[in-house]
Amino acid sequence: MPDTSAGHIKSKIGVSETGDALLCNDETEKRLHSNAIEMLTRDLDISADEIRRLYNIVLERLKRDATVKDFLPILVSRRVKYLLNLRRNGKENRTRESK
Repeated sequence: MPDTSAGHIKSKIGVSETGDALLCNDETEKRLHSNAIEMLTRDLDISADEIRRLYNIVLERLKRDATVKDFLPILVSRRVKYLLNLRRNGKENRTRESK
């Protein structure tokens, strides 16, 4: 019977400073994803909370079908940058159109 105690469940997920959960199998994976979030925050000059929320959504979706999990931090980071770029360009276009 699988262990469903609170301690076991908390050890399976990495919880960020803001309480957002990252589904991680071990501390190494948790650290890789946390480092990716930090890099995105620095590179994109966007709040860590916003990056973390989007990162977690993308990670959850990609992790479902991933057979090789080693590349998830890279793939998730690229997708997050892409989505934020789309959003930024959409805002710029709406601003230009309203002038």
